[in-house]
Amino acid sequence: MKKFIMLVILGTSAALLLSRAGKEEPEHGADRPPGTGVQEETDRRQTEEKTTEPGIEHRRTLSSTTKATKKSKRDAPEVGGLPDEVLSFILPERNPKESASVLYDKARGLLEKGDLVESRRLLTEVYLTGDKNLRKKSAEAMDKINARLIFDPSYRRGATIHTVRRGETLGGHIGPKYGVNWRMLIRINNISRPEMIRENQEIKVIEGRPRLIINKSDFTLTLFIEDYYVKEYSVGLGRDGRTPTGNFSVDSMLVEADWYPPWGGVVKYGQEGHLIGTRWIGFEDRPDAAGYGIHGTSDPDSIGAMESEGCIRLTNEDVEELYDFLVSGTEVKIFD
Repeated sequence: MKKFIMLVILGTSAALLLSRAGKEEPEHGADRPPGTGVQEETDRRQTEEKTTEPGIEHRRTLSSTTKATKKSKRDAPEVGGLPDEVLSFILPERNPKESASVLYDKARGLLEKGDLVESRRLLTEVYLTGDKNLRKKSAEAMDKINARLIFDPSYRRGATIHTVRRGETLGGHIGPKYGVNWRMLIRINNISRPEMIRENQEIKVIEGRPRLIINKSDFTLTLFIEDYYVKEYSVGLGRDGRTPTGNFSVDSMLVEADWYPPWGGVVKYGQEGHLIGTRWIGFEDRPDAAGYGIHGTSDPDSIGAMESEGCIRLTNEDVEELYDFLVSGTEVKIFD
């Protein structure tokens, strides 16, 4: 009789373990959604570029393990510049002759003289080669510079000015002509009704290829256009080091996307349990890393923490701004 009771207990325990294990979803191999149409300027909820299902973020549990992981953070090390592979990714032609501190002083002098473009060029190098303190100081200085160079529609130095021709639209003509996201044109020109641009209206354009670096040890994502700094954002990362490192490229961009959990089903945008916020920026799959991307979040407190299943999280406000500067094919480097 005792043996029989013991066998029943063991069988029940094994079943419970198998049931719990079955709820754990793999990091890779999420299903893809059906393709959707091309996004129009006046419809902010359809898909843009090639579509890839935003399915890497798994539903959070309420277990004590997840609660403990949520606020798990890593302190950024007090070290020198960023790795050589990152420098060559942004500044492949760099020929180092001067230290970051000397470059910083020169950049400050240029800034005092009003040379914003050259000052930013030097400060970008300081950001990439200096220690953590210089990186912070250079970023703060460049944020003020870019408030003029990029985000002020009346300041035109360093930008291209396009004069609208009859019949042109931002998404159908001007954006494609310069190889930029038409939403960026809306943002930096403070255009409230893109369908109402008029003939001979002047549009500020920031030309150049966007690139991203994601520093896992600092919990930051930094946007560059060609070889200069645009903005740094705070991010959330994957728990237990699940955010992969290496080179990626953007191959899908979705606005207010539905979420397809890897265990199946769909969570419509706006429904309870939707975890990917207002934007999805998906990476092209690699053999060793599939289903990853950048997205918003319904939990801003997770920014600066390791809580996701591997994707990079931004606040919805930040991911919407970042999204506007990116195009399909944008290169991304993630490093420790």
